[in-house]
Amino acid sequence: MKVPQSALVMAAAVSLLGETAANLFIQSPKRLIEMFKGEEGKKGLLRANFANFGLIPYGHSMIGKVYYSTEYGDLCDPLPDGFLDTITGRGDYQNDEEVSFNDILGVPFMIANRGGCSFVQKVRNMEDAGFALGIVVDDSEENIDEIIMSDDGTGAGLRIPSLLVSKRDGLKLIDFIETASSEELSQMIMIADFNIQRPDNRVEYDFWYTSSDQLSLDFIQDFSKLDRRLGDSVLMTPRFVFWECIDCDPEYVAKHCYGGGKYCAIDQSQSLPGKDIVMEDLRQMCVYQQAYGPEESWKRKMYWDYMKTVHQECDNQIDEMCSELGHKEVKGLDWAATQRCVKESFSSPDQERWNEVGVNNTLIDRDVEYWWKYGTAIYPSIIINNNTYRGQLETQAVFNALCAGFRDPPKPCQQ
Repeated sequence: MKVPQSALVMAAAVSLLGETAANLFIQSPKRLIEMFKGEEGKKGLLRANFANFGLIPYGHSMIGKVYYSTEYGDLCDPLPDGFLDTITGRGDYQNDEEVSFNDILGVPFMIANRGGCSFVQKVRNMEDAGFALGIVVDDSEENIDEIIMSDDGTGAGLRIPSLLVSKRDGLKLIDFIETASSEELSQMIMIADFNIQRPDNRVEYDFWYTSSDQLSLDFIQDFSKLDRRLGDSVLMTPRFVFWECIDCDPEYVAKHCYGGGKYCAIDQSQSLPGKDIVMEDLRQMCVYQQAYGPEESWKRKMYWDYMKTVHQECDNQIDEMCSELGHKEVKGLDWAATQRCVKESFSSPDQERWNEVGVNNTLIDRDVEYWWKYGTAIYPSIIINNNTYRGQLETQAVFNALCAGFRDPPKPCQQ
């Protein structure tokens, strides 16, 4: 079935409250610093946007030298053996046991032009050649804050961070590298900052997903123990992704949507109707309300245990029967309360009318409204202190990002 253009509006029109701060600071030489003037008149500043793959060292900085090759400008092909040593002059120091390459030059950053291949392919070629950070220069005049360096499905295992800079800034940087004197190039130092907002000593994070997504459920199962280690110092809120399809085929709406197409499952399973996915999303919202909150954090174990149980027992096909089984296996979880919560979330008490146009759902409307204000155009994804987490969705990487969000990190972050 062809998806109507209107169905894509939600994903395209998302407005982020705040992106995780990504800045590049030029430390030297002076002539290059003067070429860039950032926010509030700060010289030597380049705004950048994190990639949605690789490992981002949140709360840390990297210092290094920046390189660019006209011959391999788009970096769509693997770099030749020994390229790093050649372009950096690294071999000049290999026989000096008292001086390390990093002490002299910092870690090597590599620039690539956008286009010709995926972001992932460019950064993987950089990583394979030995570079520590990738910088991709945009090829259009659009706002880089509105561009996502997305994973093309092959980004698993990438370890280095990468950033997107604007076409204007990137071309100025490349022009300097190509025209500067050897003395200026030897002085060229840049710092990449990977900051995240630190308002106080409690970090709040939202996890956007859908109950039919295997990657999401795998992450939740693995991350539960780390959330519990942080205890009261964090507050997690599950957020669910839906889409509206009032123009879809009536047969499709009847199988996959509620509210006459207002609430549809965004990721239909091949063997499970979308309506069942929407219902499990609602049950998980209600389980969260029962078990996970800021006042009685000791109850949180029930929420995580439910998520683990249904993930393991239901094989990603969480229908009502399996959800009830999950409630029975988790001590303290009230199945009747969950059912009542789901029913009361609809504007009509008559379940037969839940698929009619004009029927609303308060729980879903809450997440849809939150999505429009603070959400992200990708899922599964995480928002930490109202900043979009970028990088590989790995438990330890996300844990490190949460720790970077504390004004004063708690003990679990220091271990």
